[in-house]
Amino acid sequence: MRIEASTVFACVLAVLTYGASLATAESEWSHSNVSLPVAAVAVLHPAADRAVVGKIHFRTAGDSLIIRLEVGGFVPKQRYRLRLHEYGDCSADKAANTGEPIEDPADLIEFLADEDGWVEIAFSHRGNTLGTGVDSLLGRGAVLHSDNEPVGCGTIGVAKPREALLRASEDPG
Repeated sequence: MRIEASTVFACVLAVLTYGASLATAESEWSHSNVSLPVAAVAVLHPAADRAVVGKIHFRTAGDSLIIRLEVGGFVPKQRYRLRLHEYGDCSADKAANTGEPIEDPADLIEFLADEDGWVEIAFSHRGNTLGTGVDSLLGRGAVLHSDNEPVGCGTIGVAKPREALLRASEDPG
């Protein structure tokens, strides 16, 4: 059986062309403009025998995040702190499965509950993102503490588009 040089050349050209198209497709995918989330939310649940519930909203603003707490069920006029933890596993009592705080110092913000046991505040934070990599907050735990006792816990996840649009228009403060 005799194979002509033109047939071999055509086969080699086909293989090279196919390989180049795969490389191009992979390269285009890895550098595509896949949009990262602009908003995330942690729905809080009680972490102990307290009735602390609410939401913590996270929104990208340039190279910072705007973090907004809307939480109730606190002891009125008591001080609390927000800490971001390694893991978003809030299933254990007192948020025991959330791991260590990821920030140093651990307290991201300290605040005072109002006379009704409610807090609604917003602040800017740098150093974490809603993207990918080690600085991403997605999947991490947002834990509210009184003294060193966790009182509320939520997993940080991508916000639903409707909620992201509502929060994106709000200014901190």
